[in-house]
Amino acid sequence: VSTHFWNVDVEDNVFAILRDTEGRTAMLHSSSTQWKHRFNLEIYMSEGYLSVNGILSSTRSYGDETVTIARKKFDEGFATGKPREEIIYFDTDPSWELEVADFIRHITEDSPVESGNSEQALKAMQLVFDIYADDAK
Repeated sequence: VSTHFWNVDVEDNVFAILRDTEGRTAMLHSSSTQWKHRFNLEIYMSEGYLSVNGILSSTRSYGDETVTIARKKFDEGFATGKPREEIIYFDTDPSWELEVADFIRHITEDSPVESGNSEQALKAMQLVFDIYADDAK
């Protein structure tokens, strides 16, 4: 966590390496000093990877939204380190409509919220707190 660029009490860069109890690792970098808007989420697994790039915002400043999927293949047709990728492009963002519909469904059906509930929000905030606390050590 650093505040080297902007003279405010909010970090301008955060780097965090996280590990869960099963040894899985995640790396996070958030920056307000990166002048070009970027969004990139990469998930690597034993049999392939998934990469989400860009965000469909009203300004389109984060670029085109794409999902790239690649599966591990080690045969003659694929060079090691250069797997065949499937790229999916998105030009509409239905997330607001889907979230509102889900919200209404939970109210009308009196059903518990499974995704994005207050317990998950508290865990996310605890993780942020832990990153700040670890930085202070």
